[in-house]
Amino acid sequence: MLRSFRPAEVRTAEVRLGPSRYLPFERQDVDGEGPILGPAGTGDRSGAVRWFDRAFMQKSIRLDMNRLEAQCARWLGYPLVERLRFDLRPFSDQLEQIWQRALAYGWSSEARGLPLAGAAKIALDEYLLTLLLHHHPHNYSDELARSVPTPVPGIVRRAERFLIDNAVAPITVSDVADHLGISLRSLQAGFRQWRETTPTAFLRRVRLQLVRDELLHSAKEASVTAVALQHGFSHLGRFSAQYRSAFGEDPSATLRRGRAAVARR
Repeated sequence: MLRSFRPAEVRTAEVRLGPSRYLPFERQDVDGEGPILGPAGTGDRSGAVRWFDRAFMQKSIRLDMNRLEAQCARWLGYPLVERLRFDLRPFSDQLEQIWQRALAYGWSSEARGLPLAGAAKIALDEYLLTLLLHHHPHNYSDELARSVPTPVPGIVRRAERFLIDNAVAPITVSDVADHLGISLRSLQAGFRQWRETTPTAFLRRVRLQLVRDELLHSAKEASVTAVALQHGFSHLGRFSAQYRSAFGEDPSATLRRGRAAVARR
């Protein structure tokens, strides 16, 4: 049985195989739509196959290569001259751990009846694509690693204004780079040079403030989870830690104070 769903940039698939079927190592084609990247070690590099009983299930990620190549071009700041090609090797141990944690959270959110949507889904999609581009070797890795000129402070100020004005929308830092006509590498370099932070961290801080404002003025039926997901925070545990670091209290405490203040009006 194959069940798949397709978010904007990253598509996931769940594969179940009977006892007479096998999975080839590293790559497989499902319903003719292209390769799937799955956990390393599903097969043997010698070409031998492994057999699975009916209880076997593998969760995998199928990447939209057009989206992945577009993201690579945003980082470089120019169109790709040839197709993106990744080295056919297992993920490094570090990348495997980060990748699995990110996917596990996305799948667990769906299982809990809280599928990611809007800004949260877009943020996770872009995070996974960027993670792969920067941490698994491909034919543009060397170009991505090269330094770029630092943009002038005015570019950073324009980026900040765009982020503040559009933080309520499901934007990412890629949208900022597109708006300014610069590469993501240049945008990162400008924020590091002139603000000692990253555009992602800046957007996060703006959105944390939006969450706080909403929690302080929320109606009785509001929840921390719903407000956080609405503003692009896909990992609720990490969101709570970031919120405490920024404001010195849990988001649930802010919500209680907000409800009490609304009730007194």
